[in-house]
Amino acid sequence: MKTYKTSFFLTIFFLALISTFNISNVLAMNEEEMAEQALRKGFIGEPTAIDSLEDVPDEGTVKFDKERRMYYLGNSLDSLDGATTSSTEVSYESEDYDDLDEGLQKLLEARDSTNNVLKDVDKIKMHESLMRDKDRRTKIGTPHHVPYLSNGQLVIDFGGGARYIGSGTLIAERVVLTAAHNLYDRKTKRRAEEVIFYAGKDGLSAVAAGRSEALEFPTEWASDEASADAHDIGIVVLSRDFEEKYRIKELSHYSICSLSDDSFAEKIFSITGYPGAAFIDGCLRLINGNYMFGHSGPHISLTPHLIHYNIDTSPGQSGSAIWFQEGKYTFCCAVHVRGGPKGHTYNVGTRINEEKHAMILQWLKAYK
Repeated sequence: MKTYKTSFFLTIFFLALISTFNISNVLAMNEEEMAEQALRKGFIGEPTAIDSLEDVPDEGTVKFDKERRMYYLGNSLDSLDGATTSSTEVSYESEDYDDLDEGLQKLLEARDSTNNVLKDVDKIKMHESLMRDKDRRTKIGTPHHVPYLSNGQLVIDFGGGARYIGSGTLIAERVVLTAAHNLYDRKTKRRAEEVIFYAGKDGLSAVAAGRSEALEFPTEWASDEASADAHDIGIVVLSRDFEEKYRIKELSHYSICSLSDDSFAEKIFSITGYPGAAFIDGCLRLINGNYMFGHSGPHISLTPHLIHYNIDTSPGQSGSAIWFQEGKYTFCCAVHVRGGPKGHTYNVGTRINEEKHAMILQWLKAYK
């Protein structure tokens, strides 16, 4: 009996040791090793030409909407016939970006048509999104691998030829988490007519693409000017064709979570999305939101509804998940929505607090 007990406990000890070794290996994996493991387990996408994924017209070159801090294709929202405006001026940002916007707009107009290099970049003060004198973001070389492939570009059609670009993240088989301002324009009171999501987009290829079936966002975003900032979050529900055709594995979806204030202090967060312009080879280039860029950093402060952080972003990345990893799982605790006040070195996200967590779970249940 004594020998049996000894053998039993030795077996348990070695099983625990092996398990610990495997967990350590997962935590220590670099991006290449993660990709190799993902390939073996099937958690990887196959890049496909966008033309074969969705019949989308040639989008051309993006332009910059100064007021909304968004890039657009074709017409701007304010140029549409019958566009209505609020009785009071709508503030999409909490600061004055005139210096940045006027400088950036001039550069966009004077860009080198050959390679889309933006000239005289030193004249732009990128206080809106870059927390240092240089862009600390990196181009994601493997957007079709986990944990990146669930991030994607949004092409948002408001009708009348006004198409804007943003970012979003899969949190279920056919549900994309994003910012509410990507779905409803408060100034013109226009709801997006259609949204196309390109998962893991890289240039002219993507892992998957799907068209919207439904949009959801808090009613406060559209109706309550005073508290709108706290409700800049929503979802795009893709058609069932997306789920049936691509079946992106469950481990590739980001899980939403509501973190306590204390839990934020011990984590490093990442934002990966699709900016309209980014520094490449030392030059600010217009990239039309075709490539995924990312950066990681700590949070700086919290409110019940918002998170402030030292992470570089720029227009086009609105709607990106603010995410972190624990083991093999990826969690989203907020959505990036805008830059911080002028003169402050932080950007701003809408926090998934307990109230919003419950709201998103209700949405997921409704579109299961």
